[in-house]
Amino acid sequence: MKNKSIFTGILAVSLGSTLALGQALTGTKLGQEERRQGRSIEQRQGNDNEKTESQETREKLRGGGDQGSPQGKRPKIERCGDKVKGTLKSIMEQLDLTEDQKEAFIKAHREFAAEKKEIAERKGTTEEQKRAKYEAMQEQIKEHRKRIDSILNDEQKAKLRELFEKAGKCQRDEDGNQGQKQERPGHQREKREQGEGDKKREGGQEQGKKREGGQEQGKKQKPREDDPAVVDLRKELKELHEAMNLTKDQKAALHKNREAWHKTAYSIHKNKDISEEDKKKQLRKAWAAFASARAQLLTKDQLEIVKKMHAAIREFHQQRKERLAQKEDGEPVSTQDRR
Repeated sequence: MKNKSIFTGILAVSLGSTLALGQALTGTKLGQEERRQGRSIEQRQGNDNEKTESQETREKLRGGGDQGSPQGKRPKIERCGDKVKGTLKSIMEQLDLTEDQKEAFIKAHREFAAEKKEIAERKGTTEEQKRAKYEAMQEQIKEHRKRIDSILNDEQKAKLRELFEKAGKCQRDEDGNQGQKQERPGHQREKREQGEGDKKREGGQEQGKKREGGQEQGKKQKPREDDPAVVDLRKELKELHEAMNLTKDQKAALHKNREAWHKTAYSIHKNKDISEEDKKKQLRKAWAAFASARAQLLTKDQLEIVKKMHAAIREFHQQRKERLAQKEDGEPVSTQDRR
């Protein structure tokens, strides 16, 4: 009997503890829910009067108005004439151009844009085609500069050069702030001398090489700009070109002849109705016509200089081919300059 009383007492105490714990947990949960609801109501009421930082920032960008309001619309980009964007307009304003100068300035830029597009659309896969595109683009840039110089006076020309130099030096620092980067011309060369670019160069030399059945297949590597052989070649070609002593009439006629060759070559490459063999034949024929017209424009001495230029280019490519072959075979590569 005594044991039954003890058991009954323990059971009652356990049930009471369980009920008390359940009520406490229920009260805690209900209290948390009420507090959450209260905070949500307060936040909604507060949001009617206060705005977050992101909302304030968006309003500033919109000009102070709410989204959807007339003040909230993004301002239109100011344009000067038909399809003239802010950068060109800013340049013209800083140069203080007259109305006639503005009209000629805009016309020159539109013509240059059309010429660049025509050259960019030329297809080219071989080295000769790519070189032809590059030369054509360089000629168009020179012609564009001449057109711009003919529009501006001396003071405006100096101001334009100053703007371009300032834009070229404009960089961003590590924090993303606008600033001036010093000693820019030799920056990349110094990095290479310090060895920071060695890893990238080694990786680039390995790219494009694929081994199948023990044979290497890959694209030709483009010679580096700071390669001593490239520097010597450019120096030699420049000296030979200056030695030709071309007249203005000769330069204009040669430019016209070269442009005709580029257009003919482009049309041949773009023609899908003929075979590759026929394309080669037509290109040889067009090149022969180009060379013949060039020979009529130059004197015998000038033609001899042209032959020397071609020989220097062939020698450069032959020596470079030999150096690459030695490198692949693991032989020591001579770093002597071209003679």
